[in-house]
Amino acid sequence: MKWRLVIIFIILFLFISGISFAQSGDDAILLEQIKSKEVEIKKLETELIRYKDALSKSQSHANTLKGQIALIESQINKLKADLKITQA
Repeated sequence: MKWRLVIIFIILFLFISGISFAQSGDDAILLEQIKSKEVEIKKLETELIRYKDALSKSQSHANTLKGQIALIESQINKLKADLKITQA
C-alpha cells in the first residue's frame, strides 16, 4: 500500500513537473515570437518614416513645379499681350 502511494506521488510529481516544463517551453516560444514581432514593427515604423519624408519632399517639389508653371504661364500671357501691342 505504501509503495502504491509512493508510486502515485512520483507519477503525479513527474506529470506536474512535465506540465510546468512544457509551459516554460511555450513561454520561451511566445517570448521569441513577441521579440520577432517587435523587431518587425520597428522596421515597419522606420520604413513609414522614410515614406512620409519622401511624400513630403514630393509634395514640396510638386508645389514648386506648380509655382514655376504658373510663373511661366503668366510670362507667356505677358509676352502675348506685348506681341499684340507691337502688332497693332
